[in-house]
Amino acid sequence: MKIVRVLGQDVKYPDVCACCLAKSTTTLEVRKEDLAALALALSSAAARVAAARSAGGAGLLRDSRAVKVPYCEVCSGHVRWKRSGGWLGVALHVPVDAFFGLLLGLVVAAVVGAAGIGGAELDFDHPNWFVIGFFVAGGIVLGLMTMRWRPRGPLGRQHASNGDALQIARFTGSEIVLRCHNNQFADKLREANPGSALSTGA
Repeated sequence: MKIVRVLGQDVKYPDVCACCLAKSTTTLEVRKEDLAALALALSSAAARVAAARSAGGAGLLRDSRAVKVPYCEVCSGHVRWKRSGGWLGVALHVPVDAFFGLLLGLVVAAVVGAAGIGGAELDFDHPNWFVIGFFVAGGIVLGLMTMRWRPRGPLGRQHASNGDALQIARFTGSEIVLRCHNNQFADKLREANPGSALSTGA
């Protein structure tokens, strides 16, 4: 693992996947919150708002930073799978999405009944189960859709991580420090950002 320190607000990325170094085809956002700054903002909200207004909003720049990390399709899939919680995430998404589908279905069934669409009548004792079932099924399908990101087999040796290959270690208003799991990507990242520094980290 290598650490790349990039000066300034903008980071330039090589046109390769941060995980396996294949041609990048998409990006995934990585965000980090400055918890100390957020705690300070909560404890002195009025002063922060006044300072931000007088500085044109510059005082809020350090609270959060996000970067767009390049990935190939395969690696973006396994990163999304890891972020969603894998099979445990699927097991949690399905009942939650089905529940919200049930609520939405009840609302839509009531509206359809109240409007008398298709001869339906508003009857809370005998709701339109066809409409409700449609939305519940839609919720289940939505929950199962996270399975499309699951790896089709074990990741090869060229993959640096089964999760995020690049993370924000820390940042200030003048620099951002990135933790790269792929050492070759870290070298390319340093080359793409003149003046950046490289070190070995854990």
